[in-house]
Amino acid sequence: MEYTVVHGLRNKEGSGQLDIEFEKQDDQLVCTIVDNGIGQESMDVKKGLRHSEDEEILGVTALKSRLMVLNSLYDNSYDLEIIDLKGENNTSTGTKMIITCPIMYEDEFAKNVA
Repeated sequence: MEYTVVHGLRNKEGSGQLDIEFEKQDDQLVCTIVDNGIGQESMDVKKGLRHSEDEEILGVTALKSRLMVLNSLYDNSYDLEIIDLKGENNTSTGTKMIITCPIMYEDEFAKNVA
């Protein structure tokens, strides 16, 4: 969310909007974050965080690596999906992030770390 607020919405002309939704889907907690900022692709290329829109930025790469470690440690399905939202003429209208985490109760967590 910090990335959304600091980079995406701060650089947007006009008012920004940030929607955060949590939903339980079976044994998963799904957090969806949507903003109407300038979009990840255009922001990162402008700031020099990526050389092109196809290159993944370091922060996202590090987060995905952490999720892979969690998946291997706990044998679960942590996931991160980032979608650049597009409008007319393929212009960026914001970013949508979907973070999926397994719901682990205290006894399950203790069993997994033992």
